[in-house]
Amino acid sequence: MRMEYSDKEHHEFHLHIDFRFFQSQDDMYTTSNSSYGAFWKGRSNPPQRPVSLAPKVNSGSSIQTVKSALAPPTTFPDRQNLQSKMNAYAMQERLVAGDGNCQFRALADQLFGDSEQYAFVRQAVVEQLQKTPTRYCAYVPGSYERYIIDMSEEGCWGDHVTLKACADFFGIKIYLLTSYTTNDVVEVLPEEIRIPDGVLWLSFWAEVHYNSLVPK
Repeated sequence: MRMEYSDKEHHEFHLHIDFRFFQSQDDMYTTSNSSYGAFWKGRSNPPQRPVSLAPKVNSGSSIQTVKSALAPPTTFPDRQNLQSKMNAYAMQERLVAGDGNCQFRALADQLFGDSEQYAFVRQAVVEQLQKTPTRYCAYVPGSYERYIIDMSEEGCWGDHVTLKACADFFGIKIYLLTSYTTNDVVEVLPEEIRIPDGVLWLSFWAEVHYNSLVPK
């Protein structure tokens, strides 16, 4: 389904979203963000009602690029845990490149069916961060201006703040299946829902990689 979205505050673009609500390579990547950890809260008996994102302040080292930092080691059982959740929800990953842009690539794949549109998604997120700084700055340590500059750069890892900014910009919910043992589905809600039946589904292999999720 293709729809046109237009807003005087934002660019005009054509938005392609699969509106179905889903019920329900083990290669190592080095492109995620280290700021997630314990701020997630959830239950692990699928399918459950998604648990809303409970944001926290990023650690001072959370802004990383593929050029300057590697993700910490992730054990294989973490990957198995994520795979079990995907099986329970009858979903599978549509893989995106592990080049430091994986969060934005996965979001672009969900929005437009094309992960190569990631630069536009990154730009939209940066615009949102600039437009409403008071909504996000409390979760960013140090200079918020520096955070925005870093996040605008190719290869800078997305984090929970950029997920919230993406949900707010597009007015759409984002659901994540994570490899954390304490979570099932994590829900990122926009401030204003403009696409009521739309949900963007991502997988998050903790500290390693994001992918797009589609039904099996």
